[in-house]
Amino acid sequence: MDKMYITEVDITVDNGDVFFPEFDADEFDISIGETGGDDIKFTRTVYTRKK
Repeated sequence: MDKMYITEVDITVDNGDVFFPEFDADEFDISIGETGGDDIKFTRTVYTRKK
């Protein structure tokens, strides 16, 4: 994968059973696309693989 668009949501989910696989963030250039949310905060981040 060369580019990932990831939205992180600031909530705790009890008994969650699905998780995003771990990856080495040092292999990517990271840019914050958007943050917001009134009741539930979120951050959208773009990870682009370094060349």
